[in-house]
Amino acid sequence: MKKYFALSIFVLFTICAAAQSAPVKDPYTFGLPDAWRMERTSFPPPFAPKVKLSGTEEIRFPPGWGSPGSEQYWSMAYLLWLNTGQKIDAKVLEDNLQIYYDGLVITGGGPVHHNIPPDKLISTKVHMKKIKTEPDDLVTYSGTIDMLDYMAMKPVRLNVVGHIKACSSKTHFPVFLEMSPKPFTDPLWLDLKKMKKDFTCNE
Repeated sequence: MKKYFALSIFVLFTICAAAQSAPVKDPYTFGLPDAWRMERTSFPPPFAPKVKLSGTEEIRFPPGWGSPGSEQYWSMAYLLWLNTGQKIDAKVLEDNLQIYYDGLVITGGGPVHHNIPPDKLISTKVHMKKIKTEPDDLVTYSGTIDMLDYMAMKPVRLNVVGHIKACSSKTHFPVFLEMSPKPFTDPLWLDLKKMKKDFTCNE
């Protein structure tokens, strides 16, 4: 009897250990170019709790993102891994990006809040429109974000492209946002778009 009990305990321990050591598979693959930085957080983020969309966000920052004078200044690529059942259109993107960037400017995404003089504050304005659908997109949007560059304390305009994508996941769907002050003809946009092309669903 003791032999069978010991054998049962051993089998149970082996199963539990195997389950704990099994790697957790990410629901998607989203590339990170060399020297770029990644941030992942829940969505809405803490600095913009009134954002109405829910899921997870990943941001890809090029090395020069925070360096004034850099060709990559304020350029970035987002993946919003959103819970299914949420409507996305130009108005939804406008409203949520305005809330997001107003919160980012005023509060900041890090542990130290921004201390912006009242005379420097400006309201974030977002304009998005549906454009010709790019290959592999369900819908494609383009627009602008006019906001305060809180690093340089002056207004900045970010050009934006948004991509609604299909995915095999039954619980989430991906939305890609690429942003830069650079015009759409600048070669930097090829780097921003490459990450969307390298994305794959794993669920």
